[in-house]
Parts: sequence; C-alpha cells; structure tokens
Amino acid sequence: GTLTTNRMTVVQAWVAERRVIVPGTGIPRPNPRPKASVDCHRCQTELGVVQCETCRKQILCPTCNEEIHKGTWDNHVRVQLEMQQGENLFEGLEEDALKFFALACVMNCTAEEKLLSDGTTRWEGNSTEIAVLRFIQERLGLDPRNIRHAYRDGDVKTFPFNSDKKMMSSVVRNSGKLVLLVKGAPEIMLANCSRYLTYQGKAQRIDDEKRDYLKAVVTDMALLGNRVLLVAMAELTDTEFPAEEPANSELVVVAILGIQDPIRPEVPLAVAKCQRAGIFVRMVTGDNKQTAMSIAEKAGIFHKETGLALEGKEFRDLFENDPEKLKHLLPRMQVLARSTPMDKHTLVKLIQEEGAVTAVTGDGTNDAPALKLADVGFAMRSGTDIATAASDIVLLDDNFVSVVNAVRWGRNVNDNIRKFIQFQVTVNIVGVALTFIGAALSENNLSPLTPVQLLWLNLIMDTLAALALATEQPSEEL
Repeated sequence: GTLTTNRMTVVQAWVAERRVIVPGTGIPRPNPRPKASVDCHRCQTELGVVQCETCRKQILCPTCNEEIHKGTWDNHVRVQLEMQQGENLFEGLEEDALKFFALACVMNCTAEEKLLSDGTTRWEGNSTEIAVLRFIQERLGLDPRNIRHAYRDGDVKTFPFNSDKKMMSSVVRNSGKLVLLVKGAPEIMLANCSRYLTYQGKAQRIDDEKRDYLKAVVTDMALLGNRVLLVAMAELTDTEFPAEEPANSELVVVAILGIQDPIRPEVPLAVAKCQRAGIFVRMVTGDNKQTAMSIAEKAGIFHKETGLALEGKEFRDLFENDPEKLKHLLPRMQVLARSTPMDKHTLVKLIQEEGAVTAVTGDGTNDAPALKLADVGFAMRSGTDIATAASDIVLLDDNFVSVVNAVRWGRNVNDNIRKFIQFQVTVNIVGVALTFIGAALSENNLSPLTPVQLLWLNLIMDTLAALALATEQPSEEL
C-alpha cells in the first residue's frame, strides 16, 4: 500500500487456455512453446501440421484458419490460442467459458460503483477487486452491475474472504444447479483443482504436465511483480445452499489473473535514505513469495545476495519449533510473504525483544494488534477506523515517503530539543557562575550583573536564541 500507487490494473490473464497480455501495459511477450505434432483422434496416426495421411480429413483451425484434422484439439491450436495480444483478446473463446469467468469474478468482488454528485460513477472498495471488475467491463464488454442484478438474493450466497484460506467464494444457482465460484491465492487453490476449463467451455482433466504448466504461468506473472489470483468453479450436488463454505477438492480452473500495482517512483530513494539512516525496512505482505520478492527488489528492500524471504507458514513453523533459529535468521529477513495478521504481530514482538524500536504500517482491521504493539503505528488514511484508532500517526497520502518525512521530523524535533537544552544550560550556568564568582570576588560583594541585566539575559537573549534553534528545519543528514 505505501510502496505502490494503489492503482491496480489487470495486465496479464490466462482464461480458458487463452493467455493474454493487455495492450499498453509494457509486459514483455513470453516465448511461445514450440509446435508439437499431434495424433489423429480417429486413426492415431501422428500428424505434422496439415492433415492425417491415413484418413485425410481436414477442418480449419479456429484461430489461424490452417487446415488440420477434425477433432484434433491439440498443441497446434493451443499454441495459437495461448499467446494473444491486441484489442480482441478473447476472440474465439466459447461464450460459456467467458460467462463463468465473468460470473466468478463479479460474484466474488465486494467493490461497488457509486454515483457521484456530478453524475459520473466511480468504483469504490478494494483496489484489487476494482481492477478485476474494470477488466471484465473493458475487455469483455460486460457490465458487472447487470451480472449481479441477474441473480436475486435467494440465488446467491457469498462467503467473505478468509485470510487463513486466502480465498473468497460464492454459491450461485445457475440453470437450476448450484455452482461454487472461488477466487483466491493460486498456490493454495491449485492443489484443490482437478480440471481446467478449455476454450470450448468444457472441463478437462489436469495431468501432471498441465499442472506444471499452470504453476509456471503463476510464477511468470509473479516474477514480474504482479499480484496473482486464480478463479475456479465447481458444480455442487446439493440442491440447497450450504450453511458453511464448501470444502471442494474438485475445482475447475477458469482463469489466472496477473494484477499490476506499480511502485511509486519516489519509493526506492526513500527506502535507500532509511537504510542509510540505520532503519531496517522489511516488507510483510499477503502476496505470494515471488510477487513480494519482485516488488521488494524494485523498491530496494530485498537484496538477493544478502537478504532472506520467508513465507508465513515457514515463519510460523520456525517460531513454534525452532525459535532460536528464527532469531538467528531475523537480521537477514527482508520479506515475509503470505503472512497472516498474527505473523506481523509476532514479528514486531520478536524485534522488540531484540531491543529495537519498531514502526509498523497497516490499513486493515486485522493490522490493529501489530499497530498497537509497535512503538510507532502508521495507519493509512484509506484504512479502516479500527486501524486508525490503534495507530499513532495517520498517513494522509498512503505514501512511504511520508513515513520517511515523519522520521526526519521526529529526529529533527529531538535534535532541536537537544540544542535548545544545551544552549539554555550553557547560558544559565555561565550566568550563575559569573554572578556567584563576581560577587565573591567583589570588594563590595556586588554582583557584576544587575537584576535587570539577568532578566534581559533570560527573557530576551535566551528565549529568542533558543526559539531559533528549536524551529530549525530538518536536513538530509538526519
């Protein structure tokens, strides 16, 4: 939040076997996989590119119009579908595939479109969800409001985001059947997915090769610093809405989204200033490890040669089973990914036990314990009221640079108070000593300074000079 612009945009997506790059985002095009030969579904003869030499039946490839054997849903077609750029990102995909993708995204978003006083509308809510809804609206040409309005209150049940499961789900009644729609962390959800949605809108079994490929897609997006979400679905056998969130292990992968939130251009310099000033900056985030490492590296927080990145599960295991090893690793730990709110609280406590002063930023209700425990808690203006109440300072612009400015001014106030006291003590000691020694050495026992002169010294000279020191502006050296 404080490191990035909070203007999230979907820049990459894998939807029903179509891997797309949104134009104008600057995302490099990955190298496509080489074309592989396929087998004719009828005669099992290996095909090169054009036709089966045994039965010689041909059809047109739906993407490139090249004649291939009938029914060979194959690597050739898949390569053509995988990499797509331009305006018509989803041309050629079945309507059912896009329908379930849009439905799963919209139903698992809490952001709302608000009508402003000037007659325009604006999305309000979680920035990640807003990015997903805009992608649905702009790239698929579908209105999220219409999709929501199509399902009455009795036709949908939503289960809020669970920070432990790293997912949010909804159950909708679609064509008389209950369908589970899920959105969440891909590295957690992918283990519960047994099938994926093809470009034809049909569910296909995930084999080992396909699972490795989907993991590679997630990794590729994360290494570019994108927040990665996986969207999945499953048909339920129940006829009534479940009371609790279904624990379904037969999910169908519908889409993988890469959402980019650019680093603020001023952040790397601000982080470097903190490090020069003796402040150890750590990133604690709920994003996956690759995304966190990429963003932290761009911000100057993470250094591959000397730094250490841990996931929340590793951190908790070390804290419970080997706390001494965790304390040994703590000075090198620069990134904590896939963390829970209690991980942040535990980390603050461990750092304080080492005798260090801690400052924590946070915006959510779950961040309140860590904000309260820290020596200085920074809440974001866009955060919840509970987080604001638990903090000491509110960042009005949600910017890490403001944290640096707070440190600079805090050190400046401390430095100015020290200068003020030093000046006051020096002048007063000299005045008292001069008065006492002068009176003692005087033949008439008279002080060399009259009461009026002492009053002038204290009221005029001391006050004005001390105020000049106390109001000195902060410098970069601080």
